[in-house]
Amino acid sequence: MTESASSLNYRQAQLADLATQVLDLARRHGATAAEAEVSEGVGQAVSVRLGEVETIEYTGDKGVGVTVYLGQSKGHASSSDFSAAALEDTVK
Repeated sequence: MTESASSLNYRQAQLADLATQVLDLARRHGATAAEAEVSEGVGQAVSVRLGEVETIEYTGDKGVGVTVYLGQSKGHASSSDFSAAALEDTVK
């Protein structure tokens, strides 16, 4: 397994900071309340057929989601891009 397939790229503090950034953006855009979730994961799947390894898949994903409340209205958006511009667009 390669190093990039077996390890995470973000520390817990960095993911928490991204969530804080998203919540701050939501407040600046007038949200009366907001929720944010940020995640990163890696995985491995092995397929065996007739006692032989057929395929090995390595996966990695990351995502940020935000639910914004404006009075009685609610909206949700998500992105797999953690750049500042993408976080701004996701909140908008």
